[in-house]
Amino acid sequence: MKYRSLLGCLALSFGAFFASAQPLRAIEADEVEPAEVAQWIAALDSDRFAEREQASSRLRNAGLAAVDAVAQATERGSAEVFSRSFTLLENWRGAGDPALTQAANDALERLAQGEPGRAARRAAQLLNDEEDKVAQNFDPRQLFVGGGPIVVPRQAIVPIQVPG
Repeated sequence: MKYRSLLGCLALSFGAFFASAQPLRAIEADEVEPAEVAQWIAALDSDRFAEREQASSRLRNAGLAAVDAVAQATERGSAEVFSRSFTLLENWRGAGDPALTQAANDALERLAQGEPGRAARRAAQLLNDEEDKVAQNFDPRQLFVGGGPIVVPRQAIVPIQVPG
């Protein structure tokens, strides 16, 4: 009996929470005030997980309007702000919007060439990871025999020789 009333209360609580939650939508750059972006960046360092998550979502949806401020936050924020800011920059690089992707790439390049420190190292690492992904698409050890590819394992001890 106690469990049923407890489950009923939980169901009502969750229902009220989800009913009141507004879905986030993409925000146009001209709809976002710099003060809002600054508030969201400050909220990335909140003691409450839900506030940090909401701030990350709002910044992600703000896109172009938040790129420069998020990049600046990587250099002066806490470890949490640092981590979330780089996650945002990395996500924006993979966005379908070419302008947003370019802005995130430009911000990472500025960070990588800027003041030496953890932000510069992380930005350089992200930029190098992207170059490595492009390089991985070409494997010179891939052989074509009989019209089909034979992939040579990277850890091959004995070189494979193809009779020519």
